Amino acid sequence: MNTKKTLLAFAAIATLALSSCTSTNAEDDATYNDLQAIEKSRITKVPAAG
Repeated sequence: MNTKKTLLAFAAIATLALSSCTSTNAEDDATYNDLQAIEKSRITKVPAAG
């Protein structure tokens, strides 16, 4: 039983370590560096729902 818990803990840690949340792809980072923005003058009021 103790070996089973140890293996389960090791599997959980390995899963978290291998599924990293950081991006190492330069194309992913380029998406956030896009300088095109919405012009504030083109924004209109949103109609009320209901």
